[in-house]
Amino acid sequence: LESLLTSIASGIQHINDVNMQVATATEEQTQVIEDINQNIQQISTNSDDNLHAARQMVAVSDQLDSLAAELNEQVNRFTL
Repeated sequence: LESLLTSIASGIQHINDVNMQVATATEEQTQVIEDINQNIQQISTNSDDNLHAARQMVAVSDQLDSLAAELNEQVNRFTL
């Protein structure tokens, strides 16, 4: 009987050890997932910033194109 109880206690201890390993791994995975989520949010923010900057560049480019056309027109008026 003592041997059986010792075996059961050993089995329970092994289960507890495995449960602890699973809990630790779960906590580590949770931290990694949170880090990944933060990185994805940062990428999203950076993408939004890049989109805004690209739109501004298009607007400035359009303005420069318009100014260049206007200057070209004015230069053509003074061509000898």
